[in-house]
Amino acid sequence: MHRVCAVVLNPYLYLCMCLLMTGCHPYQPHHDGLSAEIEAGELKHHVNYLAQPALGGRSQGSEGSQLAADMIAAHFKKLGLKPFAEGGQDSFFHETLFGRNVLGVLPGSDPNLAEEFVIVSAHYDHLGKNGLLSYYPGASDNAAGVAALLEVAERLAMAPQPPLRSILFAAFDSEETGLKGAYTLALHPGFHPELLAGVVNLDILGRRFADSEDDILLAVGLEKDDRLGRVVSEAGEAQDIVLLPLSRVWVGMRSDHAVFEPYGIPFVFLTMGWHPDYHRTGDTARKVDGDLLRRSALVALEAVQHLTGVDGRSAARTDETVYRSDIQAIATLLDAGLKAPQVRWAPRGLIRSLRQRLREAQAMLAQESIGGEAYRAFARDLFQDFEQVAHGPSVTPQQALSLLSLNEDYALFPGLTVGMYRQLMAQALEADASGADEPATLSYESHDVSPQSMVLQSVGDDRWRLSLAVPTVNAEGTWSKASRSVAASWSQINITADVYGQQADLIDWCLLRWASAPSDHQEIWPEVLGVMTDRWDGFDAGPGETLEPWLSRWSAKRGYADVSGWALSLLDSPNPKIAMTAVGAAPELAGEAGVARVVAVLKDPSTRPALRRRAIWALKTKHGQAAMLALVDMLSSTEVVDVNGQRPEMDMSWPFYHRTSWYLRRQYWEAQEQEGPSTLGETARRMLVMLAGEDLGETKAWREWAQGVSVEGE
Repeated sequence: MHRVCAVVLNPYLYLCMCLLMTGCHPYQPHHDGLSAEIEAGELKHHVNYLAQPALGGRSQGSEGSQLAADMIAAHFKKLGLKPFAEGGQDSFFHETLFGRNVLGVLPGSDPNLAEEFVIVSAHYDHLGKNGLLSYYPGASDNAAGVAALLEVAERLAMAPQPPLRSILFAAFDSEETGLKGAYTLALHPGFHPELLAGVVNLDILGRRFADSEDDILLAVGLEKDDRLGRVVSEAGEAQDIVLLPLSRVWVGMRSDHAVFEPYGIPFVFLTMGWHPDYHRTGDTARKVDGDLLRRSALVALEAVQHLTGVDGRSAARTDETVYRSDIQAIATLLDAGLKAPQVRWAPRGLIRSLRQRLREAQAMLAQESIGGEAYRAFARDLFQDFEQVAHGPSVTPQQALSLLSLNEDYALFPGLTVGMYRQLMAQALEADASGADEPATLSYESHDVSPQSMVLQSVGDDRWRLSLAVPTVNAEGTWSKASRSVAASWSQINITADVYGQQADLIDWCLLRWASAPSDHQEIWPEVLGVMTDRWDGFDAGPGETLEPWLSRWSAKRGYADVSGWALSLLDSPNPKIAMTAVGAAPELAGEAGVARVVAVLKDPSTRPALRRRAIWALKTKHGQAAMLALVDMLSSTEVVDVNGQRPEMDMSWPFYHRTSWYLRRQYWEAQEQEGPSTLGETARRMLVMLAGEDLGETKAWREWAQGVSVEGE
């Protein structure tokens, strides 16, 4: 499993030394011929081969990795699967810069559905060697998952009736280094996402959660398809397995299924989760339970058969159902973990905390309903407990919450984070193919305007509420041909607002926000405006999606001869949000007249302090001598600005108030407020220092500097 984070119940170090690796044992079938049954002995045979010392932990590009890929390809050939590659290439291998996937196709039998396909995946790579004398066997992670994939493929290939849809069996490489094998399949010219009907991903199987006594199998992703959830749950019950549906917010981008989730397909990620030998040398084949692996593979088989045969998909489960099943799953995992033998080595403080979480979960389950606020508060507390143990006491609660926020953003907006990595790798592949030796620059920007990020609701009396929490991801990176590595950094910025007004007021506000930073977020505001104008009769989006047509058409509709007149009129709007935003946009939309009006707002002592503060920040570039002198005049102002009053979206009525990312932001603002209120003079000084590049100290020095400013931008 990809190591983004680890949920650890035992911090003690488990040491294991292995004998110096000898020659590889050639792969031999467990028995002659093929079997229509999924057998524990055959599964263990696969695991023993893949986890043996001679394969050295199967790190990407190693000899052991090649031997593992050869074994999987030989099995695919024996089953009569077809190569995935286009052009009739007789190979199951998909070679890329990032590894070697093994891909085999079982063609579907229905003429109307055979072009569609379901992916059954398991990664075969692991962490490789651990010094000279030891290695990471990766038996449960993920030789067991590969074994289950091979046996499911054998069962379906031997069935008297082929599946209706085709099945792509994918043994991925480079999962442990960032899901790169799955990403390269998504970039393959023969991969057509519009034909993808579902994904069943297998990772960490055959080893009980926390080495407890319970046969627990986690099923991640079922919240999006209730029918698939019922199929998997019934299959778990038939196999005497405690099947626990768990939503994506608890798991994040932990395995290969995440790459395909943005395509909107039903999927299930089957895993038994953490155990004490996770990513350690003790994850050996001897510790994999063959019968438990067999029963888990049979659950996977039911999911595959459902996805290859069903027409359409069912509705998502309700939030209340998801909250309850998640809390039930967490309570079961906590109970199992606290009973596990190795828990006696864990810190006493952690044990007390986890027992408290278990009691809280049990109390929530006893209630008639579980609300979103209580659910998220419980999740935040539990992530703090786990992360501070997994990564040491130096991890702050805010860092732990940041991880939960990342998981939550992935669950809500999978296309953003997954799309970023996919596009960066696509650019790296293109850069490598160009043959240039110098490092290539990579970049990516995307956003998500969706029902999860935008709420537009009537509040009566022809008034509406527009709430936005639109995430935008920006990434920059480099591709090094020499090391064949991608180095990238990324950031996520939320465009946020909570605005009330009549229909025209809200369009005014959106256009002002867009005009305030016309080079940023070029695609976001047309989407927001499109949703609004589709909702309201009598408005249209104009001839294009660029800012200028929108501004000219809307200014005319509002009765103004030009955009400048419209923008200046909004400085006097009785709607405080619109007036505040107009102050920021006026210099860009109305030129010198706009700057003059902003300066007038700044000088007017009867104007509310928050608007005057906004006027200071509107002069973020040197808009001439008069503007700079106005800033200097404000240095002596002791008028206090209520910072909290400028963040009304922090109110509990805001639709996105309970998201984890906003919980973190509230903590930041509350800390700022504790430092004391800000004055207009302090704000003016910060702006002047930013413009001049240094603090000139006394007002006299600042005035001399301002008098030297004559032309905008000088």
